[in-house]
Amino acid sequence: MKNHSSFHFPRFFQWLLVVLLLLDLIFSGIQHFHTALDGDFAKIVLPVEWYQKILGDPFGWNAVFHGEKYAGTNRFFVHFFMSNYFKTVPIWLQNWVNPLDSLYLSCAVLKLFIQLSLIGLLSFFVKNTVDLGKNSFLLSALILSCLFQTKGYNGLMGIIDESITYTCFYALPIVFLLIFLIPFFNFIDLKLNKLTQFLWLILAIILPFSGPLIAPLAIIVFGFLLFKNKVFLSDLVNFKSDLSIIHGAFLLLILLSFYSLFLGTFNIENSSNPPSLWTRYSLLPKGLFEMFTLRIGSALLLIFLLINTFLIKKLSPTIQQKRLLEILKWITIFSVIYTLLLPLAGFRDYRPNIVRRDTMLPVWIGFFYFFTVSTVFLLKNLSEKIYLISIVALLLLFTIADEPGFKDYYCERQALETIINSKETLVFIENDCTILSWQKITDAGASKENAQLLVQLGILKSEKLYFQK
Repeated sequence: MKNHSSFHFPRFFQWLLVVLLLLDLIFSGIQHFHTALDGDFAKIVLPVEWYQKILGDPFGWNAVFHGEKYAGTNRFFVHFFMSNYFKTVPIWLQNWVNPLDSLYLSCAVLKLFIQLSLIGLLSFFVKNTVDLGKNSFLLSALILSCLFQTKGYNGLMGIIDESITYTCFYALPIVFLLIFLIPFFNFIDLKLNKLTQFLWLILAIILPFSGPLIAPLAIIVFGFLLFKNKVFLSDLVNFKSDLSIIHGAFLLLILLSFYSLFLGTFNIENSSNPPSLWTRYSLLPKGLFEMFTLRIGSALLLIFLLINTFLIKKLSPTIQQKRLLEILKWITIFSVIYTLLLPLAGFRDYRPNIVRRDTMLPVWIGFFYFFTVSTVFLLKNLSEKIYLISIVALLLLFTIADEPGFKDYYCERQALETIINSKETLVFIENDCTILSWQKITDAGASKENAQLLVQLGILKSEKLYFQK
């Protein structure tokens, strides 16, 4: 057993870590570029009439005061961001690449930015959780990068969804929620000037209306902080802290989160005839079972979390060891509470077993964080080489499992090039892959929104509808 104050890698190994990390991220970027587009993309970016209402009513006044029901009632900022980003960035990129490439490249750039942000934030939390030295940040980033699956195990434990729409609605808001929560973790010594504190107030207004996960997550975390940290409660009530504006921002976030949950009941995208609450809870075990059994990656990560916990408990008690076990306890409590609340959030036909990679994203982020911080801690404190070998083998397995998976992209791309090059206004596509859709388009009318967007982005010179068998 060893116990050094921090990691001090030889310079060669530091450069090796840098190279491995860069290679993994570059490959992720290539995978993001070679990913087919989803069926909600064009509808949100245009937007279609279905989504126009939300863009004119950011805080849902028409829903609350006039009883109107429309799509995305409490998700204005994501709709606004997607519509504006994809109406401007692809056009700008066309200064360097052709119009069709600009569309896929804009998706890849955004996904890679979100992935880098989450890896950086989680590595920052790891470094500040236990004193492992500056080199631990680089090692943490490499471990996390291997866990982020672009293809491979993405369908069960993906953080960056293959769908750019789902990435914007689920992963992107989590980035800003993690940033918002940094000052409230008592193991991070953070000094914020007044201007920066006011930016937290802006975040407090934006976050509750930025995707389906933020409001419930903020409320759960708020409850945990109140329960665990009595000083936090005192600061909230008395506003005597140096970060009083930050505490005010947190209160504002919670109030708006409750309002956002209420506003979400006016969303016409909710199932009109959902299964009973009892039925939804009965589906939960099946969804969890499939998540951890359909492919080996999820189960292996859970097994290694248990192994790491066992090994940490076997070490001599230290402040760092106790802190890690305390963090594990709260991650476990959070995961259980969050999962048990999921059936209350409603039902979607495309998510028949309630839990899925998107709804479970906060739990996976918690698992990724604890696996990384516990692994780095054990690599520092264990002398047994078998542990290092097993961790390398696990990360290598995740890396190999994350295969290229370019088939759907090439199929969609070939279809789009056929449409671009056709002289007809109604184009028959022989292949059977999805083309900016969730399923094959057999009715040409269903391609109208896609064609309109392609014209707006300069990919098509004039509107052309298309259909498949």
